[in-house]
Amino acid sequence: MDGAAISPNANGKYVVPYKAGVTWRYLVAYFTSPTLSITTQVTGSGAIREDNGESLTNIPVGANRQLLVIPNTDYRIASLSAPGATIIDEQFGVKLVTYTNLQTSQTVSATFAFVPQLEVSAGNDATTNGAGSQYTVTLYGSATSNEGAITYSWSGDGLTFGSPNSAVTTVYGANPGTYTATLTASSASLVKQDSAIVTVMNNSDYLTSQCTSCHLGNTPQVVADYDASKHKGKISCQGCHTNQPHDGYIPVCVDCHTPGSSYGLPWPPTGFEFHNSYTGQNVCTRCHAPHNPTTVALPYPHFASYTTAQYVTAKVSCDNCHTSKVDSSFNVWPANKQWARTGKANPTSLAWTAYDFKTRGTVGATPAATTSDDCVRCHTSTGFANFVDSGYNNISPWGISGALPGGDRTREMITCAACHQTPFDGYFSTRGMVRDEWDDGAVLVWGPPTVSGYYNYSSLATKKIFITRTLPQSIGVSNLCASCHVGKASGATIKAMAQRAPGGGTGAFWQNVDFVNPHYMASAGTIYQLTGYTYRTATAYTTPDSYAHSGLGNGFKGNCVTCHMSSSEKHSYFTVNKDASGVITSIVSVRCQDCHAGGLHPIPDGAALQAIKDGYLASLAAVAELLAAKQIYFNNAKYPYFFTTSDPALQSYATRTVNWDAGAPAFKGADVMGACFNLKMLEADTGAYAHNSFYTKRLLYDTVDYLDGGLQDSTYMTLQNIQASATFTEQMRAKALAYIGTRP
Repeated sequence: MDGAAISPNANGKYVVPYKAGVTWRYLVAYFTSPTLSITTQVTGSGAIREDNGESLTNIPVGANRQLLVIPNTDYRIASLSAPGATIIDEQFGVKLVTYTNLQTSQTVSATFAFVPQLEVSAGNDATTNGAGSQYTVTLYGSATSNEGAITYSWSGDGLTFGSPNSAVTTVYGANPGTYTATLTASSASLVKQDSAIVTVMNNSDYLTSQCTSCHLGNTPQVVADYDASKHKGKISCQGCHTNQPHDGYIPVCVDCHTPGSSYGLPWPPTGFEFHNSYTGQNVCTRCHAPHNPTTVALPYPHFASYTTAQYVTAKVSCDNCHTSKVDSSFNVWPANKQWARTGKANPTSLAWTAYDFKTRGTVGATPAATTSDDCVRCHTSTGFANFVDSGYNNISPWGISGALPGGDRTREMITCAACHQTPFDGYFSTRGMVRDEWDDGAVLVWGPPTVSGYYNYSSLATKKIFITRTLPQSIGVSNLCASCHVGKASGATIKAMAQRAPGGGTGAFWQNVDFVNPHYMASAGTIYQLTGYTYRTATAYTTPDSYAHSGLGNGFKGNCVTCHMSSSEKHSYFTVNKDASGVITSIVSVRCQDCHAGGLHPIPDGAALQAIKDGYLASLAAVAELLAAKQIYFNNAKYPYFFTTSDPALQSYATRTVNWDAGAPAFKGADVMGACFNLKMLEADTGAYAHNSFYTKRLLYDTVDYLDGGLQDSTYMTLQNIQASATFTEQMRAKALAYIGTRP
């Protein structure tokens, strides 16, 4: 006032006193807003600061402020006081203190506490190039601590550490595998661990990986073959190839696969004694695939799928067909190639593939006294050998079905091992041949015992029927052939059924019974008149003295071998040559030519034999025509062969013929089935016209004669009266008349 400062009164007000006599006075007043402050208090290692750089003093009333409470490294906020503020946690242990609309000054205090720190790392995972101390790898561990000195300790099952008490150490494993290496670090009161994975490779795998890294993309099949082989993990690529890629192949199989090998491999390989002849020779890749030797690089069907048969099976190995036990040599004989062209070597033949035949047998039974399965004895080499070696008694199954888990997924054919004693001796002895123990050249017994046919049957109405018919003589080595080619049923089976069934050969039984299948290629049954269904007395089928086929071979080789193995390619079993259409062009069996070049029954050439065959086939067609007239339709390509419809598309198990008695009483069911039996039996024995022409003609003559009127009167007229059709032409009629117009 008037240049002099005025102090506020006790109430904080400024009062200007009255001064008498003064008309005016000079008053200057200064006005300011009230301000606040925020005081920070820090204990320990840390800081409190304004987040946005604003002042913590002279803060206007109503203003906002944010403060960061920040611990220093190795410290943490132990306590924090900020009355009236909002506190939010931030990253790295920092807290954000926020004041909104400040009205009074504030104090923020924080206490910071020391935090002990220990960090440890075992380093990167590592892989060794092999197992053992010569294949080490380094683990680069590390640790940091704010507590001073650090100690280290490495551990891990299956691992050995070079410097177990250092941060950095070497390590190896004695065996291939995946291991865990653990580094433990200690500092003051702190202990921490970290782990690394140590992969110990098989050295062979490691070396191989150097090749497969490229070849997996370039030649993947090579890699796949190696991975599937027993060499994987034992022998690397470099074990057989030169070290420089693509430079060459070293055939070193014998370094390992030889007697006394350091690998301890068996020699010769079990069951493959013929490998002895290859000791010291690097010829393995002639048969074995180099990248997977377990794969034998032989053409189909040495190996095949389960749907087809194959040469090599669980029971039939290479030496059963290719090895001489005289010198352990491995051979591909001409007989091997000849056999491979026959039906016995056809991998898709139903004779080997219709069932898994190794399982189709009966344990503890004999074929003479059972109606159960005995297929194994003729449809597998192993089953055949068991059957013959047991004197025709063993019909047991010998394997587990390939359709079952762990089963044998191979199917056998009739191979060398069926008929021969293998590996072969110096005489290529057949099964059943017994030689003098003091003189290998002296034969005591030629071939197995005399053969019997077992023509058994079983049904609810007939019960079990057992029929055994034995060949009238031993046929030496040919007993091997006849033991299967004698048939599985005969006309005698049907006649026995008629004796057992109610009503005899007619009636209800014959109106609902399945066809008795003669089976197939029953040529021995034809030769010895064992199998056909006869309409006359037995003497009416006796062959004349001029018939010589039953006695060929003088009891040594026998008739089968004498005729079917006398050509220059005897293991082809061919007696004739045929053109592409199946027409006989020449006779190649020397023995056939010896007898039939002239004499009582001259068949000078293939054309003459084909003419006989044509008459035979025409006669079969005549039987089929006569059956069709009775609504029984024959289809030789579809089991069970006889149907109630002529349409092949409709022929099935549901339309099979089961009523053979529809023409009764003139045509009895047993006799009608017998006619069908003869048709199928002769059709399935494709050489029946040559095996026993007398028996074949008589069966056909009597069958045709019966089907015409149920009587034995005149086949000639029957053939004349069959209506010509696409299935029985006039040319066929003429051929049938020439063949069976007269009963021999």
